Amino acid sequence: MGDLLDAMVRARSAWTSSAVRGWYSEQDRRRHLRAALAEEARRVGDADFGRGFRDAVALPDVPDPLDWANRVIELPGGGWVVTHLRFRLGDVTRSFVDVVATTAPPTPDSRPLLHPRSPGVRQHHHEPACEGETRMTSPTEPVADARDRPTTSMSWWPPLLVLTTLVLVALIMSTIGYWFPYFGVMTGCTSEPVPDVDAYCLPAERWLKAGPVGQGALVVGAVLASVVAVRRPSRRLLVLHAGVVGLPVSLAWTVLVTVAASASY
Repeated sequence: MGDLLDAMVRARSAWTSSAVRGWYSEQDRRRHLRAALAEEARRVGDADFGRGFRDAVALPDVPDPLDWANRVIELPGGGWVVTHLRFRLGDVTRSFVDVVATTAPPTPDSRPLLHPRSPGVRQHHHEPACEGETRMTSPTEPVADARDRPTTSMSWWPPLLVLTTLVLVALIMSTIGYWFPYFGVMTGCTSEPVPDVDAYCLPAERWLKAGPVGQGALVVGAVLASVVAVRRPSRRLLVLHAGVVGLPVSLAWTVLVTVAASASY
């Protein structure tokens, strides 16, 4: 079963839409596909599953349980398809052949090969299935739990625009936003009539130097988040929100260290 499952994952990956490919890394996408296809692979040639399905449908004249189980069909000209018979809403008059995975390429030219009336498929399914249609159903799109699926599709430039703004603001706050408060606070501190002015002003100087350190951390975080936004489309909305939050954090950090430095002497 393991070899069949691996082959089904490889085949199904080729049919995965570009939108889904953008949501996940290659490793995550294959992991989700493998989890979703495992049950279908176990049903190939499974007489127990076929017997239960047959009894539930209660369609006469099809006694062999293997006729109801998933099966691997060799396609004309090479390749294979894993299919099973299904009925829409359980209605035996609305049958279709569900294509779970196939080596046929995801092109319009492949559809005649997979149609229930094609010789390759027809000879492996009983007559009611060949009166219906072929469907490629999940797990092409819903390959993951709904909680793992991104709620929106977003281009890379909105989060990068916000993150670039954050970098510029942080750089300004670590330079101009550092030197102006530094001169103001240190001038006031060193004007105090105390015996050891250096020791007296040391806490204030330390607070002021913490300003550029915090802004530098924001710059590093913004650069790393930019890489995530480009490489992981599913995380772009989260990165955008983080960048928006980072802007007031940068300003608030400058105000905080200035107030703390002023209050330290």
